[in-house]
Amino acid sequence: MFYGLALAFGLIHVSNFTSLGVQALLLAPLLVLPQIVIGVFLGFIRLQYGFWWAVLTHGFHNACAITPLLLVRLGSENLLERMGNGIQENSLVGTDYVLILLMATYVLGGLLLCLITVWKLIAEWRREQQVNSSS
Repeated sequence: MFYGLALAFGLIHVSNFTSLGVQALLLAPLLVLPQIVIGVFLGFIRLQYGFWWAVLTHGFHNACAITPLLLVRLGSENLLERMGNGIQENSLVGTDYVLILLMATYVLGGLLLCLITVWKLIAEWRREQQVNSSS
């Protein structure tokens, strides 16, 4: 049941790729693999900490994906053009540097938070395994 719901959580996200047409359906397992993994991760959070922690984690995960995109949209026209072609230092304005720093800080902070959470979940799981094996 647990893994089936995680799989369903991932497959719900196939609708994000409808613009790809039939190819999206053929590649669906690969396209939604990250969402399936997140579904398993959120399921463990739900079991360990409760429903609302899983909802908050899901919201934070979505914010990690959307916030850098929004910050780039706030940048100068030059930043938007240069993102794909390689940024040259002399072509940016001061606010672009601040936005790039904010994006890097946000992404690295999010990764650090996720790593700490995964580390704690693994540590709790190991403790439970040791308690169960000693019983």
